[in-house]
Amino acid sequence: GRGALVSIHRLKPNFYGQTSDPELLWDRTQKEAIHELGHVFGLNHCENQNCVMSFSNSILDVDRKSFNFCDRCRAKLLRRP
Repeated sequence: GRGALVSIHRLKPNFYGQTSDPELLWDRTQKEAIHELGHVFGLNHCENQNCVMSFSNSILDVDRKSFNFCDRCRAKLLRRP
């Protein structure tokens, strides 16, 4: 079967010299978990920068994207057998 693993080490604000922020860490963790589950269900990276399936090259990308799948990715999920 397929699986996913999400490390929160680089999602922590203090990793970047910022003040610890549990709410921000939780937001980042949720986005990355949803993103990885998208891969588990067969989605690739999305070009829509707001889509949770967009590739995150930096923590700023994680912060920028939403918690949601774009319409295109959502449709792909709904078409799964």
